[in-house]
Amino acid sequence: MATASIVEINDQRGTVQVSGLVDFDSVSDYRAAGEKLIKENTSNELQFDLSMTELSGSIGISLLLCWTRYAEARNKKTTFIHVPKNLCEMIRVSGVEQILAYD
Repeated sequence: MATASIVEINDQRGTVQVSGLVDFDSVSDYRAAGEKLIKENTSNELQFDLSMTELSGSIGISLLLCWTRYAEARNKKTTFIHVPKNLCEMIRVSGVEQILAYD
């Protein structure tokens, strides 16, 4: 897996490319970096691309929920794309699919 990173891509959708392993040791850094981008981005909608990310179970769900709540507090909407299949299943089973916008 690539080195951990979170990078804003300048496009009309406010896309944020997330890459690397999100686990217990790195989740705080990811959370802070994502919140910084949410706060500084002028778009009202942000799209987080998780295609290059390895998310670790409940830690991954927690991170997505944190970003969603942070954005909502700033009247912004988050969408998560290319969510790993195993994480989609965990989101569905845990009952938070109504909270997280993903595909």
